[in-house]
Amino acid sequence: MDKSAVNLLGVLSFTPLISTFYLLYSAFFLANGLNILPFAIAAWLTWVGVLLIFSIFLIQSTDFLPHQKFAWIAILAFFGMLSLPLFWWIHFKSPDNSRSKKI
Repeated sequence: MDKSAVNLLGVLSFTPLISTFYLLYSAFFLANGLNILPFAIAAWLTWVGVLLIFSIFLIQSTDFLPHQKFAWIAILAFFGMLSLPLFWWIHFKSPDNSRSKKI
């Protein structure tokens, strides 16, 4: 995976978390007429998309043992918005280039 694709994946992994903070902020401090539904839909779709990409990466990767794959998929599913940036940072942005990073 080239550097720009890894960086785009990083931005997409942070988007649901940032969108959630925006939704929490806008509900209390912004005008009542603001429609926040498009932001909520975009955050949810981004979360599902990145979760699918990371799950496919885990299933196809030979760098993980089967129990590690199961554990990471469970962590990504249950702690999604918090664990997506963490998984991206550890497995895509790590300085160790010996791993195969193909999706």
